[in-house]
Amino acid sequence: MRFQDERNPNFLTLPSHPVQIYGTILSLLYFVFLVWWEKRPRRDGAMFYAHVAFYGLYRGLVEFLRAGATSDYLIPSLHLTLTHIISLLMVVGGGIGLAWVKRNRPVV
Repeated sequence: MRFQDERNPNFLTLPSHPVQIYGTILSLLYFVFLVWWEKRPRRDGAMFYAHVAFYGLYRGLVEFLRAGATSDYLIPSLHLTLTHIISLLMVVGGGIGLAWVKRNRPVV
């Protein structure tokens, strides 16, 4: 896919993956998983922290397909954007939250 370049409206960006389609497919699969998980015994808060971690993982991976085409590198030598850094924080935070829930909450 190509988009209109924000810096120069007369040009299009370099070709990039159709991440919108990937997002739609992954969101539908994730929805099916959440519906299944919601019916099973789980700890209070586990679904929230799992969602934070999953979305961070999803955005971080998809950003590798977008970076350079529709987003700018924050750390060009490492090919990292601000979204990569925030996504990593979400995965770590979600993982810590899941560990905390597992240790401190009973299964409901």
